[in-house]
Amino acid sequence: MAFNYAISIDTIILAITAVVSLGMLFIAYRGIREQIQNAVGSKEDVFKARRLEQLKIAVSIEEQIDKTSSKLSEFSWLIATSEEKNDNDKFYLTDLIERYLYAIDTLCYAINKNYLDNEDDWRNKYNDRIRETVQTYEQYYGETSPYKNTKDIYRKWNNS
Repeated sequence: MAFNYAISIDTIILAITAVVSLGMLFIAYRGIREQIQNAVGSKEDVFKARRLEQLKIAVSIEEQIDKTSSKLSEFSWLIATSEEKNDNDKFYLTDLIERYLYAIDTLCYAINKNYLDNEDDWRNKYNDRIRETVQTYEQYYGETSPYKNTKDIYRKWNNS
C-alpha cells in the first residue's frame, strides 16, 4: 500500500480542525457559563441552559471519538488485508491511534473537570470503551503518557 499524499493532507486538516474545534468549544463553554451565572433567570432556566450546553459539549466530543474511531478501524482493516506494508502506513496508523486516544482523553478531561454532570451516566456509557482502549493501547499509557485524564478516569472507574 503506497503512501498517499491526499491521506497526509487529510490527516493534517483533520488534526487542525479538531484542535480548533475543541479550542472554540471550551471558549464558548466558558463564555456561556459566565453569561448563565450573570443572568437573572430562575434556577430552572439556569439548569436547563447548563444541561443544553453540556449536551452540545458531549455531542461534539462524541462526534470526534466516532470519527477518529471509524478512520482508525477502516485504516487498520486496510493494512491488515494489504499485502504491501510500508513505513508510511505505520506512521499514518500511529497518527490515527494518537488522534483517537486524544479524543478519548478529551472526554475524560471534560468529566474530570465537571464540564459534564452525572459522572455515573458517563461511566455507564464509556467505562467499557475506556477500559478496552487502555488495555488495547497499553503502550501509550506509560508513566510519561500525555493521556493522563484517561488514565485517571480508568483508575477511578475500575478501582471503585
